[in-house]
Amino acid sequence: MGATLKRIPAGVAVGMAALRAIVGPLATVAAMGLVACQSGPRYLAAAAPQPTTATREPTTTARPIPSNTMTPVDTTTNSPTATQTLTHTASPTPEPSRTQTPAPTATRTATASIILNPTATPAPTKRQLTSGGCCVRPFWSPDGRQVWFIDRPAADAVTGIWGVGISGGAPALVTQRLGVFSPNGRLLAYVSSDGRTYIGRTDGQKRWEVPSGGRAITFSPDAERIGWQLLSSPEPSYHRSTIDLWIANVNGSNPEEVISLTGGRLSGWFPDGNHWLLTGSDISSESFTLMVLDLSSGKAREIARAPRLGGASISPQGDWVAFQVTVSGDAQRDGLWVARSDGSAMRKLGVYGSYQWRSQGLLAIVPLEVRDQSEVKSHRLLEVEVATGEVRPLTDPAQLSFRIANGDWSMAPDGEKMVYVSAEDHNLWLIEFP
Repeated sequence: MGATLKRIPAGVAVGMAALRAIVGPLATVAAMGLVACQSGPRYLAAAAPQPTTATREPTTTARPIPSNTMTPVDTTTNSPTATQTLTHTASPTPEPSRTQTPAPTATRTATASIILNPTATPAPTKRQLTSGGCCVRPFWSPDGRQVWFIDRPAADAVTGIWGVGISGGAPALVTQRLGVFSPNGRLLAYVSSDGRTYIGRTDGQKRWEVPSGGRAITFSPDAERIGWQLLSSPEPSYHRSTIDLWIANVNGSNPEEVISLTGGRLSGWFPDGNHWLLTGSDISSESFTLMVLDLSSGKAREIARAPRLGGASISPQGDWVAFQVTVSGDAQRDGLWVARSDGSAMRKLGVYGSYQWRSQGLLAIVPLEVRDQSEVKSHRLLEVEVATGEVRPLTDPAQLSFRIANGDWSMAPDGEKMVYVSAEDHNLWLIEFP
């Protein structure tokens, strides 16, 4: 099956957006929750929910993934013109069987052993930020000085996004609107009661409508452009539905449809603002694909392919991508994987759990404990150097005990702190690393 890359003149695109607005308004924008085996963004909500079922690939030449011995293939498509719609018919190379796909070797895959630091170093510290069993879904303000969360702190208070400083204190209301913040925190996109999508300045001075037809949007890193997805051909199974991805200027001007996928989604913007990380599915081979789309040329480059691929997350500088493969039927494939954004240096990590980027090249992981969670007296936090697979402990249960409720934690932008919802008292606690 193939994908369709499109470039449509602005006038036509506006008409298409208006027609497709009848497909249905966006469901309420919700904060992303972290489960024990998924990662998530640091801001309030994703522009489109990340399904655990991955989706059919856009038109690229198929290649089997993941395999630690693979050489990445640049499978690009021609850039369409404004008057041309290119439909690429896939002629995939059949995915090898499990006996044909070599399993990761010990020299390429990190082991689950942890390298302990033999020297005495200061231990991380923790402190309580809120009281009264406050809230869920904490995330960081863009400057990292506050933790923001959804709450109604008192019976006479409003439900909204509240914030508390990293030293604690009384929470203060940030905004009553629930939506998606721009990376710089100056804009907030939300769906109003009339079913339209608006972007407003967080100081309340101005707002404007954007042509996403009541669907959530995601901001580019510089907050100059927006992207959204539209379900144009719904099917009982999401991964068989046709999804159109759109882009426009942040003021809503020059909207155009970029690509059509079957069961695909926009997983994120790369830091340069000119590339998207996409997921897609190939129903014929029952595999899911991770790829990078160049927004200027329309060319797509495949990074990885595997059954049940998802959870894609871009590193802070965009050089690495983390993703997971689950319930694929192949134990050698299932697990947490990393690869460079050009598809090279792919490896399966020796640990698995809830993950977020700590900094460029360092992935923070709360490992999944195989025993009953009621028996887990304290969670642990590890960091993995993705270039080598080396695993190091960030916390030691003997020195610092903490339990995270429902995988609800968030790493600070500087990577030096994390906030979590405590399973003991359901308050927000901060851990600071030395």
